[in-house]
Amino acid sequence: MKVGKVKEKECDEIVRLIHTFVSDPASMYSATPRSIGIISLLGDEQSRLIRGRLLDRIGPHKFKEHNIIIGDPPTFQGAERDIVFLSMVCSPGNVPTQNRLMHAQRMNVALSRARDRMVLVRSI
Repeated sequence: MKVGKVKEKECDEIVRLIHTFVSDPASMYSATPRSIGIISLLGDEQSRLIRGRLLDRIGPHKFKEHNIIIGDPPTFQGAERDIVFLSMVCSPGNVPTQNRLMHAQRMNVALSRARDRMVLVRSI
């Protein structure tokens, strides 16, 4: 279950997936490190939690090497990344309908930021 605007299971899974990716020896042989973005669809609280745990897990060197950006959709306006992780931050029984124009615009920004791969992380 989410608590407020934070979903720890999603946070932990994103941190685990990114740690696995940046620790893969095959990723070290590419000419340039793949850039990574993490988008939280429900405010900045989830972004701050992910940022803190990710820095603890992979360290600032890998964070900078992969040009990681973490934030809500407006943070990514005009920015793309090779791989984007999308955190839905929803819980069973707490999935509000998001059908206003504002929601469509936020979704459009979020879903169009990945150059190569988008990973949807949700736990409903």
